[in-house]
Amino acid sequence: SSGAAFSRGALYKTADGGKTWDFLPLPVGGQVHFADAQYGWLNGGPGDRQVFATIDGGATWQEIILSAGGASSTNQIAYGLPGMFGSEGLLAAVAGNGDRSQLELYTTHKLGGAWEAVQTPLPGLPESAVVAPALSAAGAGRWIAALPDEKLLVVQDQAGIYSTSILTPQGLPGGVVKLDFANSTDGWAQTWNGSCSGEKTSADFHCEESSQLFETGDGGQTWKEITP
Repeated sequence: SSGAAFSRGALYKTADGGKTWDFLPLPVGGQVHFADAQYGWLNGGPGDRQVFATIDGGATWQEIILSAGGASSTNQIAYGLPGMFGSEGLLAAVAGNGDRSQLELYTTHKLGGAWEAVQTPLPGLPESAVVAPALSAAGAGRWIAALPDEKLLVVQDQAGIYSTSILTPQGLPGGVVKLDFANSTDGWAQTWNGSCSGEKTSADFHCEESSQLFETGDGGQTWKEITP
């Protein structure tokens, strides 16, 4: 982020195992995920309110315009990166409207294809903070997303019909910033949390931040911390 209204980004690409790198400009700063050497996505900009796609290895980027619910009614929206399993993908967003926020899900069935809103009941969010949720594919037709209330949302696709369920994980704190599942059972989560103590105007005002890494072997039901 370069300011409240704009951001700048740069991408570097290697084709020789990291010996040399080519510079590729990005439309905004943010996170990048590639499904293969050609198809990739970028979410970022101020407040993570934009999402872009590339079909030529990052040489050019096209903004994805999503039109359901909060995305069309307010600019208070944050997009996450899509979770891809082959050509099947799910993208999560959180839209704010006053003192409430709502979760939105979008799906695609083709690399480089259009995204459509998922028509299924979605859980309400307990706070108004508009933050893009961490999300990962967890095998074919299954995705897991981290909700802001220390719970996980499991999304299932069965022949084009989507359903959701809530997991209350054991051993996983809030503040999940990244999820990565290798399959339907094995996955990892990175958390980032902070706290402050004392009066802001006093000399003893102090803040701390910490990051932790967790793993699961039962689809997100229980987690244990990894301490490399």
